[in-house]
Amino acid sequence: MPSSILGAPLVRLDNSEGRVLSLGFGEALFLQVIHCTQTYISKDDRKMVFFSPHGEPLCNPYLILETEFGASDDDIAKAYKKLMLQLHPDKQPVDQSEEEAEEVSRRFHAVMGAKSFLLDGEHLASRREYDARLAAKEKANTAAAAREATRVKTQARQAAQAKAQQQKQQQSAPSSPQSTSVKVHSASKTKATTKSTSKKVEPSKGGINKTEDTCHSYDTPVLVEFI
Repeated sequence: MPSSILGAPLVRLDNSEGRVLSLGFGEALFLQVIHCTQTYISKDDRKMVFFSPHGEPLCNPYLILETEFGASDDDIAKAYKKLMLQLHPDKQPVDQSEEEAEEVSRRFHAVMGAKSFLLDGEHLASRREYDARLAAKEKANTAAAAREATRVKTQARQAAQAKAQQQKQQQSAPSSPQSTSVKVHSASKTKATTKSTSKKVEPSKGGINKTEDTCHSYDTPVLVEFI
């Protein structure tokens, strides 16, 4: 089994329910080809089945033809011709490996089946049914995406409002009593320190210098001369 096609990795299929487990264009394109050609195509008549036994679409013929849903018949025909020129066995290199040839052949038949489903008159009713289902699915996906975008936008707005309100409350909140007490105590202490360091030494009438505080104790005797 080839590991990739168009750079897309091989992803497991749930063949029991006919579902393609894939996301992304490259992987989805590869799985559409594998799913439709290997699992749901008869080896005898190469007819492609686009609905599972449960009535769910299995393969997206627009995706296989690399065109958009809702494309005109002319656009579908042009896309088909372009791919057939690329995938036709006569256009392949002679040194192509067996695995590469198998890849090309698988996709070649998938493109043929997709074009037949979309353009051949015998599949007109089936195509209308498929298009209706696909349109309903795309509509539901669009609505879901719009709801998700609205939800994300609302959450972002609410978060911004809550942050602005919190900042406003922090700016307008008064200082706490403890903070005020600390500030007053600090200011008083600073004032007292300044006053203490600014004491001046004044001469006494008896000729002895003294400070404002006369109650010092001394380790050595102090001689005082009386006149």
